Order: sequence, then C-alpha cells, then structure tokens
Amino acid sequence: MHVHFANVPTTVAEIVKKLTGIGYSFTGHAKDVYLTPPSELARKIREAKCVLTCTAVNQRYLAGLADQGTPVRLAYHGVDVNRFRVLRSGDPPQNGQVPLILSVARLCEKKGLEFLIQACHVLVDRGVAFQCRIVGYGPLEDKLQKMIACLALRDTVSLLGKMTQDQLAELYPQADLFVLPCLVLKNGDQDGIPNVLFEAMVCGVPIISTEVAGVRELIEHQKNGLLVEQRDSLALADAMELLIGSPGLRNDLARKGRQTVLQGFTRESSARNVYNIFSSMLDSAESRDIVRKQAGMTVSEYGEG
Repeated sequence: MHVHFANVPTTVAEIVKKLTGIGYSFTGHAKDVYLTPPSELARKIREAKCVLTCTAVNQRYLAGLADQGTPVRLAYHGVDVNRFRVLRSGDPPQNGQVPLILSVARLCEKKGLEFLIQACHVLVDRGVAFQCRIVGYGPLEDKLQKMIACLALRDTVSLLGKMTQDQLAELYPQADLFVLPCLVLKNGDQDGIPNVLFEAMVCGVPIISTEVAGVRELIEHQKNGLLVEQRDSLALADAMELLIGSPGLRNDLARKGRQTVLQGFTRESSARNVYNIFSSMLDSAESRDIVRKQAGMTVSEYGEG
C-alpha cells in the first residue's frame, strides 16, 4: 500500500499494517514532513518498505532519520504538458496594454503574498504600469484584501479566488511574469517545489521566486528564472521591474524555463521514475522470498526442519 503525506495518511497505513500485515510505503511532500515530529517520522520510516519525496532537500532530511536503512528515493513531481499551452505569434497581446503579473497560491503565510503586495506598492510609487492578479483562497484572504485597500492598490492588484485547472491553463499564457515569493516559517513549514511553478514555466512564463531550498532545485538564478531573498519586498520589486522593462530577458528566461520542465519535470518522466522505484522494491521482495524458499528447501533436505 502506498500513501501520500507523512502525517495522518501514513498513520493510517501504520494501523493497517498492524491489523493486516500489509506493508506500506509513503511519499513525503512539504508541510507534512517538516511539521511532523522527527521521532514520529523516524518510526514511520522504519516501518515503511520505502519512502519517496519530491525534493532533494526533503530526501536528505528523511534519509537522516532512516536509521534502519529504509530507502528514501527522490521522485520529482511532473506536469501534464499537453494540458498547457504557450502563446504563439499572432495571439492577442498579453493583458492588453500593461504587463500582467500572475501568482497562484493558497493564501497562507508561507507563500509570501504579503511581500508580493508590498512589492506592487513599490512599483506603483515608481510609476511602473502593470496589473497583478492573485489566484487562490485560504486563511489570509481578509488580511490580503485589507492590505490591498490600505495601500490603495485596488485598481492594480486583485484577488481572483478559486479557479479550476482548466481556467488556470487559459490564464497562465496571458501572464508576462509569474511571481511566488515562498517563505520558510519559524516552525519549519516550507514549500517543496510548488506545482504552479512547473505549470507557469511550461506555459512559457518567466518566474520570480525566492531562495527556498526546494525552489532552487528548479530555478537557477538568471538562467531559467530570477530568485530573490525571502521577505525582501524591495528586492522583489526590483526583479519585477527588471523583467517588466526587459522583453528580451523575459523571453530568454521563459524559453529556458520551459526547456527545464520539458527535460526533467513532465508527468511521463515522473511516472517512469516512480514505476522504476516500485518495480525495484517488488523485485527485491521477490528475490528475498526466493532466497527464503530455497533456504527452507535446503534445511528440509538435510532433515533439520
């Protein structure tokens, strides 16, 4: 049995194993890894046949808890490339007359959206023309709406609420840049590699994010995107202004970002990797069964059974 998330789902898998003897493996993602007590994680890893996780930084952390040798394998997420499109020549201009800054995230602290709104305020003060749209919902919605109102950004920044995946697939290609200023919180909560980064990149949208460990596994600064320090709204505003005013740089980062996803983060490559990991686990289990059976036959033959 394989379950996703190291917290409650893996607890259920532990119970099932105790009741039925069925083994389990699990995938650790982000919040579930860093907000689960290390002693609990170590126990769950020890009881598991194998652990998968979606970033190298997670892999190192979980492997450090695997004192009994349970394998911890890296399995990056993959995006369904065929679901998303890139704007081609001849398509209508992006967002009419002004650049569109897009962000898609749960409205919670670790997404850093307060710093995005502050950066937008800096750009308005500098006289930069743009529109910023934030897609998502969550516990900070009221706080973010109040920030937008207090900073007089209602004509520039808007919260669009929930969207379906199909609606997002239509919106991504309209954006001139995608911004997600992720944070590591004091309690350790942090993102791995947010799926929305894959989606925006495969749509040919240049990325600005922060130097969070997982994000750095996808984005190389000034090669396929831009990275700034966490919690630095001025640096974020500078990066946004740079891309708004540099179409050539935007196009270069967008092209290289899309190539990055196509070369290593597609749904097909992810599925192939997970298939190989599970196949290896099953082959290993079958080999152990064969060895046990052969050992049992040998003992029987010598009359020691």
